[in-house]
Amino acid sequence: MEVYGVNFKIYTSRVTMPVLFFYGKTDYMVGPGHYRGVYFPDMILWGSDVGHVPFIENKADLKDAIICYVMRYHF
Repeated sequence: MEVYGVNFKIYTSRVTMPVLFFYGKTDYMVGPGHYRGVYFPDMILWGSDVGHVPFIENKADLKDAIICYVMRYHF
C-alpha cells in the first residue's frame, strides 16, 4: 500500500486537541523510537515497557495513562 510510505508525523503539529500517545518502548515492528518527530502541540507521551501491541500487552499501564489524560484535561 502506497500510504505506508507517507510520513504523517509532519501533520501532527496541526492537531489542536489533546493527544495521549501511548507506545511500546520495545516495539521493533515500527522501531522503538518511532515516537520521535511527533509534535502534537498538547500531548502526553507515555512509553510502556511493551512491544507492538501496547494496548493489550499492559492494560494496567494503559489504564494509568488514560487516568492521567482524563485528570489533566478534565474529561
